[in-house]
Amino acid sequence: MPAEVDVIARLLKVAFFILVLILIAGVSGYITLSFMIKSEDRVVVPDLVSKEAVSIFEMLAQLGLNAKVKSSEYNDHIPINHIISQDPAPGSEIKKGRDVRLILSKGPKTVMIPNLKGLPLRQAQIILEENGLCSGNLSRAYSSRFIKDQVIAHSPGSGQTLEQGKCVDMLICQGVLPRTYMMPDLNGMLFGEAVLILEKMNLYPGEVIFFRSEDRKENTIIGQNPLPGYRITEGSPVKLVRNRDPGLGGGSPAS
Repeated sequence: MPAEVDVIARLLKVAFFILVLILIAGVSGYITLSFMIKSEDRVVVPDLVSKEAVSIFEMLAQLGLNAKVKSSEYNDHIPINHIISQDPAPGSEIKKGRDVRLILSKGPKTVMIPNLKGLPLRQAQIILEENGLCSGNLSRAYSSRFIKDQVIAHSPGSGQTLEQGKCVDMLICQGVLPRTYMMPDLNGMLFGEAVLILEKMNLYPGEVIFFRSEDRKENTIIGQNPLPGYRITEGSPVKLVRNRDPGLGGGSPAS
């Protein structure tokens, strides 16, 4: 009888251990299965900033996430139709089917260039500043169609668009093209006569040097610069050498 009881006890112990092993295996399997299901149901949000929007939409769809464009903004550094920011942040773990909110770039803010042609330079510069633009290279040219310091042309031209902060180059009128003359020979003329000739040509006596020459008539021109026959532009000075004793002093050029 005691032997039979001992056998039964051993069988019960074995059955208990088998039951325990079955329970452990079942719990372990359940945990593993739950983890696998949970892992398959959640994804890590990738870094989307600065990437092109179309490719991002495809990527999120493959991950089982929804791309939601929250807004679009101007941005000087992110190209148009690229991602400025995202929510949730990169590296976040979220369930499939959730939304990823995105802000798209509209690129740098641009403005339409106004027509500056014919405006005074200062007024054109003020208009550019009011539009967030700056005055670029200034070139000058003579023109009979525009007043001095008016804008003849500009680049980029009116109606074109330009990023804010960029500059517009302008061609500015320097005035009417001055006439040029062939320098007359003033040698031997009285100083006053020479001055009258210069004034008729819209020239004027510049530096006047007094030098005494005994073999030339007093108060006459004995030298000039530019020399006779040279081209000279109206409004230019003419250097004269006047036959007069330097000790007498200068006085006015016409005296």
